[in-house]
Amino acid sequence: MDLGDLFLASLPLGGSGSRRDSSPAEQLSAAVGCGLFPIADFSLVLFAGGWRHGSMALWLPVVFTVLSVLLGRMLRVGTASTLQVALGCIFFCFLASGVAFLLAVFGSFFSGF
Repeated sequence: MDLGDLFLASLPLGGSGSRRDSSPAEQLSAAVGCGLFPIADFSLVLFAGGWRHGSMALWLPVVFTVLSVLLGRMLRVGTASTLQVALGCIFFCFLASGVAFLLAVFGSFFSGF
């Protein structure tokens, strides 16, 4: 196993493992952590005015990642699966925050014309 295989195996939606082999609790945790939380992050940054405060786009993914870890622990999901969901959540939330921030900045720039 090389470093690339380790990275691919750690992704919650890809890699060598299959989501069909996981329990319903693991699937729920992955769906909320890697699906629902990034959508909520995007909405809060873009539509709730979070882009005006640049720090909100940075700390909101951390808050959602902590919530996904707590959800995994409450559902009694294994530590490895919880870590995979946390890594996926922080990646997708930072991506959603960045895209929402850029869309809002460009939108506010061009609204003045």
